[in-house]
Amino acid sequence: MRVLIYFQPKSRDTHNYEGKRVMKNLIEACRLNGIEMTTDPLERYDVAHFVSTKAHRYIRNAHLRKIPIIVSALMSENDPDARLLKKRDDKWEISARDKAMLELATLVIVPTESGKAILTHLGVTTPIEVLSEGVIKGRFNRDHTIEKGIFIRYFGHDPARKLVMANGRYSSDSGLPDYIQIARKFPQVDFYYFGPQPTLFSLSFFKREFRKAPPNVHLHKTVNEDLYRSGLLNAVAFMLPSYYPAGTVSILDPMMSRVQIIARSDAIYPDLIADKTTGYIANSNFELEKTLERLLNGTSEPTIDKAYKKALTLDLEISAKRLKDIYESFVDYGKKTN
Repeated sequence: MRVLIYFQPKSRDTHNYEGKRVMKNLIEACRLNGIEMTTDPLERYDVAHFVSTKAHRYIRNAHLRKIPIIVSALMSENDPDARLLKKRDDKWEISARDKAMLELATLVIVPTESGKAILTHLGVTTPIEVLSEGVIKGRFNRDHTIEKGIFIRYFGHDPARKLVMANGRYSSDSGLPDYIQIARKFPQVDFYYFGPQPTLFSLSFFKREFRKAPPNVHLHKTVNEDLYRSGLLNAVAFMLPSYYPAGTVSILDPMMSRVQIIARSDAIYPDLIADKTTGYIANSNFELEKTLERLLNGTSEPTIDKAYKKALTLDLEISAKRLKDIYESFVDYGKKTN
């Protein structure tokens, strides 16, 4: 059995972002199970696993060749090269082209039951299975001083100052203006925000927010995985200020890093983060601000231990075994249809 794992970002900048991290997890899952794989769609393969519906050409090619197709969906919603959903007037939307790609698939994998419900509601008829992309627990060690020091040295961050992190797109619905507004209330804390390189359409938005940002706000394009992970190991909070669901891969990382998650209700899938149990969920900027204030002054009960235990249940070694079963079942399926 040979599996194609495919995701090719359009921008070199997004090689460090959510879609690429999901791809790395799938490659690691194959390695853990001794599964032969390739990332080259021009090579021979028995099962095709795509991280994004944007690979239209190769999805159609695999379909014409009657090769089983798996698509991982809703794991990388911050990534412009893997994003699937749009929200308008509190209603979910999906483009006709992306939906057509999902309909060509043999199976769609989503990280949560609520994600499955959204796609079903949008009329996706392809079988959908809930399976997390998993998280590699060995990559997150808060006691590893050398790894923690990477972020401090690279950005010149003062370790005596508390650190809050967030990521998302540079767009009007990202919640970035709200994040900057909240940061103004805490000048003694450093706020970092990471997102893909602004596009031609979002560049004016980025420049405007960059000019308005106070000295304690640091806006950056996506950085390599080691540097980003080092930041999480130093952070006291990971904030999700956006008005759309973040990629689940970006939520699992702070959970495993034992960072307190503070999220706008629109930014998370309800069955991944539970309010006051595995994170704090807010419905307004005021609630985000006050939740962070209570965390910083030590008057709120941290949820990091329960979030960490939840992340352990989504360990890649566990999801990799299920993924292997799926691959093997579809190899038999492919033989029957050819």
